[in-house]
Amino acid sequence: EKSPLSGELSGHIFFGDGWYGFDDGIYCALRLMKEVSKATGPASSLIAHLPTICNTPEIRFEVDETHKFDLVARVVASVKAQASADPAISVNDIDGARVMTPDGWWLIRASNTQNVLVTRAEAKTPAALERLKSMVQKEVKGIGYDVNFNSTGH
Repeated sequence: EKSPLSGELSGHIFFGDGWYGFDDGIYCALRLMKEVSKATGPASSLIAHLPTICNTPEIRFEVDETHKFDLVARVVASVKAQASADPAISVNDIDGARVMTPDGWWLIRASNTQNVLVTRAEAKTPAALERLKSMVQKEVKGIGYDVNFNSTGH
């Protein structure tokens, strides 16, 4: 992607220059302070041009350890079938299912270290986020589980 900056909600932040791939909180804080010192306005001016998004926290729910990858495979098959009937939906099946829709995206994947499935969603509007959450809940019910977006999942 050649992105100058990338990060995850977990706090991993990577810079595309200087110490490329260096993932360190102190380094990130120093880089942020450098950019703020060069800004002509408040720190918020550095991100004012970025779109506002709505998202869920990462939700983790327990499943049977011996079946967790099979459960995700079932969701992948289901959403791929939907995508074949609806060109507005696309599915990336690398490490679970990342489902892209006109509203935004949602994902579900198996944890490699715990007996849980992990899901989250991100949308352009609150209403779009609700539609994505409904899609996730329908898919999770289809594999015999429930997901509660009203909890933090931790």
